[in-house]
Amino acid sequence: MTLALTEAARGGAVIVTGGNTISGLTKSFTFLGQGYVGPIPMAVVILAIAFAIMWVVLNKTPYGRYIYAVGGNKKAAEASGINPNKVIFKAYLIDGILTGIAGVLLMARLNSGVPGAGVSYEMDAITAVVVGGTSMELRGGRLR
Repeated sequence: MTLALTEAARGGAVIVTGGNTISGLTKSFTFLGQGYVGPIPMAVVILAIAFAIMWVVLNKTPYGRYIYAVGGNKKAAEASGINPNKVIFKAYLIDGILTGIAGVLLMARLNSGVPGAGVSYEMDAITAVVVGGTSMELRGGRLR
């Protein structure tokens, strides 16, 4: 499903842009991908901020404990009063926000909107998951 939706979104991007690269972005926008704060690239600063926020969310909030509980054993988490569907929905929502930020940073780094940018990145992600030890069984990923 993920790969099918990816291809549909790529097709939508080609339709919207007519297959053309969008360029002429402002300096203030491209600063996000090309600028520096002292010797540190702005993208690294944004990464550090996102990492810090997510570390706090995962380690210091009830929602973070819920994520770990649902990830460890969905049925046990549900038995303890956690709504796993709500937790999973919010996790996907956060993932979408972070992915959107990454897309904006890539666009700022390239100084253009390229409809084909990121082609084959999904295969890199799948490869990393498999190499990391997650099973690719049809009923969902499980550690071997």
